[in-house]
Amino acid sequence: MQCRHLALSPLDLVLVNLDCRRFREVVRSSARLGSQIIKLGPLWQHVPVAATAVRSIVRVIFIDFDGVLHAVAGPPSAMALFVWAPILDSVLSEYPDVKLVVHASARDHSTADWITARLGALGKRVIGLATPRIPRWKAIKQYLAVNPQISSYRILDDAAGEFPTGLPQLILCKSNLGISEQIVQRHIQNWLHGE
Repeated sequence: MQCRHLALSPLDLVLVNLDCRRFREVVRSSARLGSQIIKLGPLWQHVPVAATAVRSIVRVIFIDFDGVLHAVAGPPSAMALFVWAPILDSVLSEYPDVKLVVHASARDHSTADWITARLGALGKRVIGLATPRIPRWKAIKQYLAVNPQISSYRILDDAAGEFPTGLPQLILCKSNLGISEQIVQRHIQNWLHGE
């Protein structure tokens, strides 16, 4: 028997690169927990998605943490884990349709639940993690390939070398300022307004 794309409820489950035995385990687990599961990339990441229909996701921000949501160098107050997350939450407050996909190195060693719990209010926007242990741009391209419902995206990162030169979707942050820098916030707002 071969596994295929299945719609198990009004909220679609995106199923890619899975084996049938693992699929049956996931379905049994999700039925017990009452959660929706989205398959994003070749590894399973279980993210409860409160009433978010996969087919309705059109705008996504791929987000790094170090140098974006907190500084990588500077005063200890700027280096506190996710210190600038409330800034991004504020910028996105009028746009509940915008979701987050984590491509930070934390995806290599942390679960989606651990990450979302630490992001505060932003955690509810996280719909998945990019494929771990591969270069960021490759992981993002893989994610986009299996999620054609994403019609527009931006990448927040401080590592220009991880991406092709001139990539228009990249919003490059300074490692010591991240999302706290006004120009970065303006780039996001311009995208949100369709500019």
